[in-house]
Amino acid sequence: MGFNITIEFFETTTPIIYVNYTTRSVLRTINLRIKEDKMKYMKYTLLLALIGLINIAKAQTNSFPPNNSAGIGTQNPQFYYHGGDNLGMEIFNVKTSSNSQAHLVLSTGATANIGSVGTLSWMTPNSTGNKGVAYIGAWTRTDATTNASGDLVFATANASTPTVKMRIAAAGNVAIGNEDPRALLDVTTPLTNTTTSVLGRLPEGNSVDGGTYLGVQTYNSSPVSGISFALEHKFYGSLNSAINFHRGGNINGGFISFSTSTGIERMRIDALGNVGIGTTVTSDCKLAVEGTIGARKIRVTQAAWADFVFDKNYQLPSLQEIKNYIAANKHLPDVPSATEVAKDGQDLGEMNRILLQKVEELTLHLINEHDRNEKMQAQIDALQREMKSVKKADNK
Repeated sequence: MGFNITIEFFETTTPIIYVNYTTRSVLRTINLRIKEDKMKYMKYTLLLALIGLINIAKAQTNSFPPNNSAGIGTQNPQFYYHGGDNLGMEIFNVKTSSNSQAHLVLSTGATANIGSVGTLSWMTPNSTGNKGVAYIGAWTRTDATTNASGDLVFATANASTPTVKMRIAAAGNVAIGNEDPRALLDVTTPLTNTTTSVLGRLPEGNSVDGGTYLGVQTYNSSPVSGISFALEHKFYGSLNSAINFHRGGNINGGFISFSTSTGIERMRIDALGNVGIGTTVTSDCKLAVEGTIGARKIRVTQAAWADFVFDKNYQLPSLQEIKNYIAANKHLPDVPSATEVAKDGQDLGEMNRILLQKVEELTLHLINEHDRNEKMQAQIDALQREMKSVKKADNK
């Protein structure tokens, strides 16, 4: 559309303003007769010129039909990959230079704390009950008189008025399922016995019940030593394995357990750092195992060893003393009895030291016995030589 405004003034007749414009390649003319003084003619003329310029701009770049989609910067708004019988609005920036953008700005003159700046809402006006589907809104969080700061909220409806399900706080923390993020990512409303988040899924079995996934499960804060949280692996919707976080007797004292198969506990690390495998009772052991341990090598460090037996000042018990002790106690000296081992178990390092001590003591006894045998043999050899001499003398 183009405008060509022609103005004619007459002293004796009513002035006529000719407005010539072109639309769809056809020249059209509007004749306006105004009965006022010439100064007012000029005002009307400027007003009409302004209207003309606005209409030119609208006709060239915008489209606001009453029953169709609206376009800003385009007369042919598109929906691109959105199918269906749509109505909408497209903002098109015809400029092609770098950083040429299109913006939709929602603003407010309010600066009060926790005030809505504006929302982008989705509605179903033909619904007989709740009409709100969802909205995205921006809220100021502090007084914005000088500097504005705010949150972005995302609300959805579940057959009732939309409520906030996610918030991006002014500091950048993100809350999902609650409105008070206390970490960079704070997920879920405080709930018990609920799968609050899924960290990953696999296709096999994912269509059965809850599916196949690794997720965070909440339980309860009671009873004492019960599971509060768990990182669970479910397969075809059934518990497969888990790492369980247990509460302690108060705000401290928690521990961790590990489950396999159908959630059967196999191992735990208690509040003192002791590890139990196949047992929940670790007593004062750093590692308690109920069952067989298979290993290629076990290294046990020992502060004291049995080499003191070879010290020249060591009092080696006599075999008669050992014989008397065994007769009275039914076990070797310094060696724990069967009753003690059944009750308290045995210290592998200490037992090896004791057994080595007994081997060294036995070795000393054998050396002593060897020395005695050597002396006896020497005496026997001397007697045999003497007897031979005597026999030779008798034969003469």
